[in-house]
Amino acid sequence: MWFVLAIISMICYGIFDFLFKVAEERRYDPATVLIYFYTVGGAVAFLSFVVNPSFDNLLITLFFAIAQVSPYLIANIFKIEALKHIKSIIAFPIFGLHGAFTASLAIFLLGEHISIIQMLGIFLSLLALILLIEKRGRMNLRTGVRYAILVAFFISLSEIVIKIASNNVNIGLFITSSYFFAAIPTYVIEKHINKRIGHKKGAHVIGIALGLLNVAAFFSVILALRQGPASIIYPLIALSLMVSIILSKIIYRERITFMKWVAVIIALIAIIVLRLGI
Repeated sequence: MWFVLAIISMICYGIFDFLFKVAEERRYDPATVLIYFYTVGGAVAFLSFVVNPSFDNLLITLFFAIAQVSPYLIANIFKIEALKHIKSIIAFPIFGLHGAFTASLAIFLLGEHISIIQMLGIFLSLLALILLIEKRGRMNLRTGVRYAILVAFFISLSEIVIKIASNNVNIGLFITSSYFFAAIPTYVIEKHINKRIGHKKGAHVIGIALGLLNVAAFFSVILALRQGPASIIYPLIALSLMVSIILSKIIYRERITFMKWVAVIIALIAIIVLRLGI
């Protein structure tokens, strides 16, 4: 069951990333999109908590929420810096390497054990992401890649905290708290550091959709982590980039290069191999 939940999370995150692309294409105001995203996601998570309230581990839950959000926010700051130096077509596949980092941390810090077949699946997922990294255009590649790797690293720290927290918290309260602690800092980062502006009309629609998708993905991954290993689940989720690529091809008729098709095929093989390794 945890494998299915991980796939659901991967698909939700892939659509989530694609909708952010849609928001960029339509020049929606990023701060408005984010406020609706966090408000809707937090509201849905809070409703799930109200249905099944529990304050047994309140302080522990709040601690884990802060511990999870902190590296996530640091990752967002580095993400802004990375995108100043390199194009998103290079940066996002590098961000996706968080799955490999998380797998390594889960094995060495949490003592998770994986089989040779599962190791092959992780390697294939990593290879798929590496194949998507392109070198083109005028940019400060060395600095940009350094920042992008830091993004992946801090995302992996956040994911390890989620794994540790998964069996020790009320899920609804944990997710609600995470959205609450992330909302205002993320808004400030977007409004006053990134300083991007855009159209507010229609931004709420995409924000609501993002909130629903993200909270569905968040719930799915925590439920998956309660049953399965982070060293397998997060490399799977990192392949959400493939979902975004396929949707871009279908909706925007974007050209997909030969190497991208190879990466998509390898990603599908990786999913099959990881499933066989269970």
